[in-house]
Amino acid sequence: MNNSKIGQHISEQFNKELEALHTKVLAMGDLVERQIELAIQSYTSGNEDLAERVIKQDNDVDELEMTIDLECMRLLARRQPAAFDLRLLITVIKVIHELEKVGDKAERVAKMAIRLAKDPNQFPYYELEHMAELVKRRSTLYRAV
Repeated sequence: MNNSKIGQHISEQFNKELEALHTKVLAMGDLVERQIELAIQSYTSGNEDLAERVIKQDNDVDELEMTIDLECMRLLARRQPAAFDLRLLITVIKVIHELEKVGDKAERVAKMAIRLAKDPNQFPYYELEHMAELVKRRSTLYRAV
């Protein structure tokens, strides 16, 4: 039996698993970014349907967090990674936790949008739109790095 093929196969499979994990994290990030956009849009326009969509999407974000977290735990237990791979998995766990919290904040904005839709003169919406644009620009800069 050729041990080099076994080692190569395991490493190749691990790389595939890490790539699949990467894809899921990016999908979660895209979903959260869309949640924020819709929450701001619903808040500034008073559109309750958009707000309801954000609230429903939070369940998807929560489910993705649990799925990715379980996958990370499975990889940690099965592969017992060291050095870079271990740091990578720990970072993924931290990132998805933070993304989930951002999704919760978007849901909170959506719930406020529903409440404030009944009285549109309570808040200067243009300030929120400006802040959202600043955050989106900064987010785009970080992706480029």
